[in-house]
Amino acid sequence: MLADALPMRGRMIHPVAGPLDFQPYSAGRARAINSIGRADLNNALLAETTAAGVEVRFDHTLVGLDA
Repeated sequence: MLADALPMRGRMIHPVAGPLDFQPYSAGRARAINSIGRADLNNALLAETTAAGVEVRFDHTLVGLDA
């Protein structure tokens, strides 16, 4: 997943009135968090669980589990 991730060095604050404000994640702006699109992450997780033999069911309620 890291090969597809983008480094995010901070966040941009968009106030209702006034200029944009960049807030870095580290004092020296050298550090970053990794960001990946939600759809890409979901697809990768579904592919891994399916490959592991896990049955994924959507729109169902779990009412019991035999671990």
